[in-house]
Amino acid sequence: MKRFLLPQMRNEWRSNLWMMIEIAVVAIILFAIFSFYASVIRIKSQNYGYDTNDVVVGQVKMIPKDAWTVDCNPEEMYGRSLESVEMLMAEMRQNPYVELVGVGKNATPYDMSFWNGDLSYTEDSVFYHFTGNGRDVSPDVIRIFRLQSTDGKTTEELAKVIEKGDIIVGEFDHPFIPDQTEAKKFLNKMVVLNNYSSRLYHVGAVSKSLQRNDFEGAWGGSVYIPIIGWSFPDQVIIRVKPGKSHEFLESLADADLTRGMVYFSDIKDISKYSDQVHFGMNTLIRNTAVCAGFMLLVIFLGFLGTFWFRTQQRVPEIAVRKVNGATKGDIFRRLLGEGMILLAVSVVPALVVGYYFLQSDIAPGFVRGRQIVDMFYGALTTVTVLVIMIVCGIYFPARVAMNINPAEALKDQ
Repeated sequence: MKRFLLPQMRNEWRSNLWMMIEIAVVAIILFAIFSFYASVIRIKSQNYGYDTNDVVVGQVKMIPKDAWTVDCNPEEMYGRSLESVEMLMAEMRQNPYVELVGVGKNATPYDMSFWNGDLSYTEDSVFYHFTGNGRDVSPDVIRIFRLQSTDGKTTEELAKVIEKGDIIVGEFDHPFIPDQTEAKKFLNKMVVLNNYSSRLYHVGAVSKSLQRNDFEGAWGGSVYIPIIGWSFPDQVIIRVKPGKSHEFLESLADADLTRGMVYFSDIKDISKYSDQVHFGMNTLIRNTAVCAGFMLLVIFLGFLGTFWFRTQQRVPEIAVRKVNGATKGDIFRRLLGEGMILLAVSVVPALVVGYYFLQSDIAPGFVRGRQIVDMFYGALTTVTVLVIMIVCGIYFPARVAMNINPAEALKDQ
């Protein structure tokens, strides 16, 4: 080996250039993958602002018109149907496994529907506009999901807001419309709902939003509307006692869930809806993990082979240094220093390219548009993994080379 490391690396610039290109390409790929997984971990560990554990969801349906036992006009039918729903809910509350029962329309997470909940008001000649996912709920739905407020109220106080006939606005992570007004600006305002200017609604609270899926974020936010007097429910939502959802569902096996013209059906744990909505993303996460693991193995073997070849070429130089008094530690540190310099020179521009790549339209959809915090942890993980692989790739061939007898290594020189 030569006396100074940098002059030596400069003299071997051709082989070093290809090594840096290899490291840079690997760094960009790992950066994209680790940024994706950083976002998954961040999303899964966040506080969603509601609780879906021990929640069961069913459908509220009407029997076919030709099976009606009475003939009534639409207004009478609506009244009779609401009475039937109340009867079924009252009987459901008598179940020993049940804590709370509520009804709603588009009232649960893990449903990819988006029902227009358009709010607006004008103050001091300024127009404020909010378009969220409209969710028609009874007060107990707020209690069932233990919805959290963002303006200092408790879950019970949020439920009281719905009982009063007021609206709750849920904050958004991503706006549905350009220049969408923040949810907090609607607190205690009288607003127009869905452009029905004949009636104004009072916004009584601001809260978290029920999300359509865990990975989307609160897209557009939510607008919680009292269902009574607004629409007819098509969902029944039930909170059962902790860990008793299976027993509760078994208790309904032979139950008569029909009253009048209404019946409850398709009652199942909300986790079933979650699994269905997240199936594609969970499959992508698993497949990406398998591919990433295989790729890391291939990359490590590639690094190991490359550094093994480079080290074997330097066996005579290593022997000369040993003869001149260099220790194994001195030799290993020199080899490791070369690897770290190659890594540092390669990874910095690679991460810059990776950043712009993830912001571009050519990036695959599942890695595109990561947040800065995700890319920070992605970069940190990428550098850590590359350091480990390069250290291991250098250590094993260096260890073999340093144990060779100098006389044997120099006999053909």
